[in-house]
Amino acid sequence: MLEDMLKWGLGVLEGVSAGMYSRLRGFVRDNTEFIIKPAPSPVPDAPKPLPSATSAFIPRCPAPDAIVVCSDDVRFDVHKLMIALHMPRLAAQPAPNDQPRVEPPLLPLYRIDAPSASFFDVLGIAYQEADIDSWDLDRLLPVMATIRKYGMERISRTMFPMWKKAAATSPLHAYFAALQHGLSDTDIRAAARATLTLSNIDDAYDKSMEDVTASAYHHLLRYHSDVAQSVQRSLLPIETNWKDGVHSFFPKSIYATDAHSFCNAVLGWLPPKLKSSVSPVGPAQIKSSFTVSAMLQDASFPQWITYISAPPTRAQFISTLQMVEDTLPGKVDEGTEKVALVI
Repeated sequence: MLEDMLKWGLGVLEGVSAGMYSRLRGFVRDNTEFIIKPAPSPVPDAPKPLPSATSAFIPRCPAPDAIVVCSDDVRFDVHKLMIALHMPRLAAQPAPNDQPRVEPPLLPLYRIDAPSASFFDVLGIAYQEADIDSWDLDRLLPVMATIRKYGMERISRTMFPMWKKAAATSPLHAYFAALQHGLSDTDIRAAARATLTLSNIDDAYDKSMEDVTASAYHHLLRYHSDVAQSVQRSLLPIETNWKDGVHSFFPKSIYATDAHSFCNAVLGWLPPKLKSSVSPVGPAQIKSSFTVSAMLQDASFPQWITYISAPPTRAQFISTLQMVEDTLPGKVDEGTEKVALVI
């Protein structure tokens, strides 16, 4: 039913949140109770403005020669050199024409549309005094929003690896919160890539889904589906190599009495194993889901394995399996990289 509705375009989802869309899908799929909106969770306290405009990590010699005023009117004494290096989009406000001359001259004033708590962290990074390894996702988000908004490329190069690391710990929250905070397409796609580690995107939920549009969730579902199909296509060369290997390591004399059925059983054994390994789960799970040791210890291993007890033949067989194990991660990445999330 939902798919039929979407034939009219994503406009049918206008005004619907990602959270509501998720619940509607569950209602249609599983006939679960439909809840328009979940009970509100306690609202966390907003970050309090910093009480002081000075920061211990900002050197006092040479003395700061500029002032930055945040959106909550907290002022920071900083160095113009740091603004020039890291915040090129900030421009000093022109002094009023009727301002009387004073000695010493007033410091140039900059305004930034960011709360003091996040700008404090930006300054910590600029002055190389921030312990960013200890930051969680919720602390990173407003900082990422500020550096993206003001084109702080030098700081961005430091922060993007940390963003990917943090997104991996809570990928669904990272994806929807990145959209909510207006982060860059690169940040959003990195978070979407991290969601591929979720075992079932249809059942995944995060409270941040209530604050973004249903189309954002729809694009993520489509991304997962497209990645799964792309990865499956990337496995075709592995299946071809497997078929070539089967003919090389099984002497025809072994299955001369029933060559057709025996060979088909062997040839058909690997493809379903690959498909189950790369069902719609992410690369982090796929890379460890197919191993030679697991295959050889599988209680349901087919009977034809007994026919390759001869050491040379068995060595060829295991070598071919090892090739699959070694090749699979690269093929998964190859298939994943071919798909671009629609934003």
